[in-house]
Amino acid sequence: MKTLDLHNTKHSKVEEKLIKFVNHRLPLDLPFRIITGKSKHIHTLVIQLLKKNELYWKYENYTNIGSIIIMDKPIPGYN
Repeated sequence: MKTLDLHNTKHSKVEEKLIKFVNHRLPLDLPFRIITGKSKHIHTLVIQLLKKNELYWKYENYTNIGSIIIMDKPIPGYN
């Protein structure tokens, strides 16, 4: 699975990196993973951008919300 790892990314560069990564993968490369790590600020920025761009996502698992999977269709109970 293609992955964008945002560890050690400056907050001001998150949107640029995320949009570039997503635009190169849609619509054919789904699903893919975005790793936000433990930074609450980066996590919030990523979720806001995904919602703004009407992308479907879920946490990779409930014990690791620092890893987000982008999907082609919604799962009931998510975003």
